[in-house]
Amino acid sequence: MYSTSLDVFVQRNGFRAYASNIGRAVRSLLEALLGYAPAAAPRAQLTEAAPASEREKQKGRLEMFRIARQYERLSPGLSAELRSIAARD
Repeated sequence: MYSTSLDVFVQRNGFRAYASNIGRAVRSLLEALLGYAPAAAPRAQLTEAAPASEREKQKGRLEMFRIARQYERLSPGLSAELRSIAARD
């Protein structure tokens, strides 16, 4: 019964799904060949984050060190990487 219902689904929706996939592939190929890139968002829509204060930076560093301590036994390499990221200025 499962194979029959699957065959009916493929017969009804198979070509549509196949054509949709082929259409997306052709569009991607043309975009790659022609160097088309989606339009960038206007500057007005982009929001720039306010610079972080020293207090916020210190809070973030302490949080990274805390996470590094949690992963010390499980993954020493990850812990070392987290500490090096936190130590960056």
